[in-house]
Amino acid sequence: VHGGFDSIWFMHLCFRGAFLLCLLSIACHQFIGSVSENIIHFTKTTLEIAHQVSESRMSVTHTQRMTSNTIFGKIIRKEAPADFLYEDDLVIAIHDIRPAASVHVLVIPKQFIPDVTQLTKDDIPLLEHIKKVAEQVLDQRGVKHKHLVFHRPPFRSVKHLHLHALSDQFNGWPGLWGLKYRDDTRWSISIDLVMSALRSAESKL
Repeated sequence: VHGGFDSIWFMHLCFRGAFLLCLLSIACHQFIGSVSENIIHFTKTTLEIAHQVSESRMSVTHTQRMTSNTIFGKIIRKEAPADFLYEDDLVIAIHDIRPAASVHVLVIPKQFIPDVTQLTKDDIPLLEHIKKVAEQVLDQRGVKHKHLVFHRPPFRSVKHLHLHALSDQFNGWPGLWGLKYRDDTRWSISIDLVMSALRSAESKL
């Protein structure tokens, strides 16, 4: 009798153990499934955020590269006021706020180029367009003798390439301004000399 009772009791314990193991297995499966779903959701969210941040950074970098955060970049983006004399897809032309001559215009490329030393042969078409616009603006103002120069670094006032287009009627002390805006000095270089240097592999700006 005792042997039969022990056998039944043992079978009962085994059944309860199997039942508990089954419940534990189900609970573990549900827990693991829930954790997996959370991990997948967290991973997808993290990747989406990372992608958005990356796109945002690329957008900012692209904007900075195209127009810069200088005063000229802000003028190009219409974030700062200026008296526009000309604008197209490539350049703008504005009055210099500190004119050195009776007519003093700045022609500024919308593409961000820090200064004349950063120009390459690929920029020659842009320079030709800048020169054309500068001559057109000066012609409209009756200027016959034109000075079209870039300032060399570190003498440029804004770290964004800009052409000074002036008449030869200098304000104030003509000798000083004539030196500063002469075709080829330590301070400045004419746009024609820049293009000539870029076309010659041996020439340096």
